Amino acid sequence: MTDSTNPILFFHPDAYDASREDLKGRHSAGESLLTAYLEQAEGPEVHALCRADAHFDEFAKAVKESGRPLTPRRVLRQDSKALRERALLHLPIPEIGNEARVRAFLGADLYAICGLTHTISSRTVLDAVADLCVAPVEELCGRLGDEVDQAAW
Repeated sequence: MTDSTNPILFFHPDAYDASREDLKGRHSAGESLLTAYLEQAEGPEVHALCRADAHFDEFAKAVKESGRPLTPRRVLRQDSKALRERALLHLPIPEIGNEARVRAFLGADLYAICGLTHTISSRTVLDAVADLCVAPVEELCGRLGDEVDQAAW
């Protein structure tokens, strides 16, 4: 069963924290995205893939501070069941090639991946854009079939 109401967010505090001295546009955009996500999320749960316990603690704190009756749930990297059920993993970065490689190993139709495009002038991001030419990314409309109104894309 797929429940794509709320995607899984890859959560690293750096991507969503605008209360910092070295504030950049990506931090502000990430914080705005997280705020909007929590305001619009349909309960009862919101999911985050976190590399560290401290990162999940920060996600849980943000969920609590939203004032919404939402329960934060941590998704582990190897939890293919949760990835399939949620159907979408949001990355707060434009570098989705490595995630596409992980997904290809787990099953190319397991879940969708979306990334956030921000300043593309850094060498890292330019390399990530070039990597999309060879990464196992998938065409959206061709993969979802009847679930997507192809004319809308």
